[in-house]
Amino acid sequence: MAPVSVYNWTGCYIGGHVGGGWANKKWSDAGGTFFAPGTVLADHDPDGFLGGGQIGCDYQTGPWVFGVEGQASWSNLEKDSTFTIQFFGTIPITTRSEIDFIATATGRVGYAFDRALIYAKGGVAWAHDKYSAFRSDGRLAASASDTPAGWTVGGGGEYAFAPNWSAKVEYNFIDFGTNRNTFTCTAAAAGLCVTAPIDIYQHIHTVKVGLNYRFRS
Repeated sequence: MAPVSVYNWTGCYIGGHVGGGWANKKWSDAGGTFFAPGTVLADHDPDGFLGGGQIGCDYQTGPWVFGVEGQASWSNLEKDSTFTIQFFGTIPITTRSEIDFIATATGRVGYAFDRALIYAKGGVAWAHDKYSAFRSDGRLAASASDTPAGWTVGGGGEYAFAPNWSAKVEYNFIDFGTNRNTFTCTAAAAGLCVTAPIDIYQHIHTVKVGLNYRFRS
């Protein structure tokens, strides 16, 4: 009787993914520009679609699989909320948070059951954030952007359904802590806004499904 073939996860791969994400962002008045320092101005829960690619390499020893992976995702996570200030009369300000790019560089460790692999991962993460403040007449009053670095942990499962192809599903949690952004006035609202430092705390959750092509000899 022929021996049972056992799948070997050793090798490198490239692939793509799609999914969704949701986040929490808290804007706090850092300099007492609008309210007392530390006052929360906005509490956003952005959500939306994401999609991108990944590249990585694995090494299997016994049932254990060790690897490294880089991922990059374009996203449209965004949310609005409103607060009121007392400058120039009582003025409602609409605030908007957007996340349009997320990247991670992680190590991972997994346990293989032949063609099925379960794994945990962790490493560093980056995101590109855009922040806007609009007056009640729709004019952009002030804006800021940032690319903070943080940490990520997650896990998932992957299944090799063909010699060179595997499919996966995974979850990631990303934490960026609190970063200070300086909002600057725009020409369209000159004289009607102030430059202000805003502390923004954020974390992100992502869920992805993906497909990998594995380079095997």
